[in-house]
Amino acid sequence: MADDPLKYFRIETRELAQGLSRGTLELEKGAPSKDAVRSLLRLAHTLKGAARVVRQPEIAEQAHAIEDALAPFRESGGPVPRSAIDLLLASLDAITARLASLDDAPPAEAARGAPEGRFETVRLELRDMDALFESAGESATRLAALTARLDGLEAAWLRLQATLSAALRRDEAAGGIPRALRAPLEDAREAV
Repeated sequence: MADDPLKYFRIETRELAQGLSRGTLELEKGAPSKDAVRSLLRLAHTLKGAARVVRQPEIAEQAHAIEDALAPFRESGGPVPRSAIDLLLASLDAITARLASLDDAPPAEAARGAPEGRFETVRLELRDMDALFESAGESATRLAALTARLDGLEAAWLRLQATLSAALRRDEAAGGIPRALRAPLEDAREAV
């Protein structure tokens, strides 16, 4: 299985399917649904995205069907009707069957349509992502402030250049530049 490009997808799909099964069984037992539904929606969304990445549309479609079945109950907190639970179970059965067919297929056939290269699953804590986005936002704010200050410095530098250049021209015209200052002023003028 070393050359199996779907190795990590299979592992992740099994974990997600198990989580979906446990959550669905909790709903079936009449558990409070608001948090359970949100958790199931996250699992289904993750599975759908992973399946799309490795071009497994059958699994992605079933995960999407789970999302569609649960979406109306995201905020209600009430019991999820039997018809919705039956849809979840049917979709989970289809996902499990497709996963089994991937397990049984030779790697080349299982990877039909999968992108080339190796896959690795990356799992991040939500708080880590929040911290990253917060840091990025702070960095953008600081960069904007620095850019504004730099623009102000650039404008001041241009005004100073213009003032010095005008003063040099005026003093040259009047013949009033002392000999000792001419060389440094010429260097400064060239820099301007």
